[in-house]
Amino acid sequence: MEKRNSRGQTQAEFLADYHAKPHAYPKPSLTADLAVFRRAGEAAVQTPKWQILAVKRGNHPCIDQWALPGGFFDVKTDVTLEACAVRELWEETGLVAGTVFPLGVYSQMGRDPRDRIVSQLFASVMPEDFKEMLLADDDAADAQWMDLEVLWFETPGKAMVAEIETALEADTKRYCKIVLRHGEEVAEQSLEVTERWVDLGVRKGRKVGVVTIGKGTLAFDHAEMILEAYRWLTGE
Repeated sequence: MEKRNSRGQTQAEFLADYHAKPHAYPKPSLTADLAVFRRAGEAAVQTPKWQILAVKRGNHPCIDQWALPGGFFDVKTDVTLEACAVRELWEETGLVAGTVFPLGVYSQMGRDPRDRIVSQLFASVMPEDFKEMLLADDDAADAQWMDLEVLWFETPGKAMVAEIETALEADTKRYCKIVLRHGEEVAEQSLEVTERWVDLGVRKGRKVGVVTIGKGTLAFDHAEMILEAYRWLTGE
């Protein structure tokens, strides 16, 4: 016999009732953004420089600002958010992504003026022999490989870093600036980064909080995304 809930409904009856009335919890929109990296310069350099793929937004909000490729999840055609990220990359830049890796979820209220929008960040690294040309399309006015700089201020020395990692439940605060450059085009945003090491029993875990400082020239909270993807890339 099919199980019934406390109201005596089967699953089919429950779903029919659920879809027939206004939802008690309005649904947010979902987006996927993709940080795509490639090496800049010689591959043999011990500390490589990196470029990141950026698109210039051709529409409001954040018109004419640089952002990561990405867009809205199509509930009818996108099998997963990863598929959404790959599709948006192709539509906005003409590139086919390699292996993509899921990173953080961005859900801060007010992060996008259009709606309550939750975004999943992904990252990918293009191979050394990558030669494909960019083709800006869809709602991207331009697409470029931009030199990436992550500039840290008040960075602790090695001894202090070791001390921080052993100081459980203690917050440490650092500041950095994300800078993207291509020719005369420059996009930047300053960030405040708070880290806390927490004892999880089996290991220590690092809780990271990032907030923007002032008004920069990168769209939305994409500077925060770029920082997370860069730290994933470099193993920080």
